Amino acid sequence: MFVRAKEVEADFECVKGDPMMTTNLKYLEWCVVENYTQSIFYLFVPILDRAYVMRVVDSKVPGSYFIHTVSRYDTPEKDWHVVASYEMTELRCTCMRMECFGVSCEYIIVVLVLNNVHEISKSLILPRWTKDAKMGAVELTGIIWDSL
Repeated sequence: MFVRAKEVEADFECVKGDPMMTTNLKYLEWCVVENYTQSIFYLFVPILDRAYVMRVVDSKVPGSYFIHTVSRYDTPEKDWHVVASYEMTELRCTCMRMECFGVSCEYIIVVLVLNNVHEISKSLILPRWTKDAKMGAVELTGIIWDSL
């Protein structure tokens, strides 16, 4: 019963309104608000904040993609590499946060900001974290949970 109550509460929080914007990356933050649930949004805001202390220190174009080297402002000896397609639709990072947790890392965000991208690519938004995730599950099974 407790799990069901928490689920209903989370659904209500997602539907009743949008969370307050707090970072200076308004376009990216708005994209997160539009797509993710509120709980994932609140996990994502610190990632947007940490992107401020990152910078791209090197960029290479070895083929049909870019390789950006990203470093923290105060620790130049630690580097992460972000591989991005020309269209910025496919991005991968050596930190593997997207592959492990399903949420983009600050290194990918820095590359998006560098390339003046105002929207997070659909390849970086896993369907299970979106507001419409439950609707997809209902459509697949054909069952409406409240009718059981």
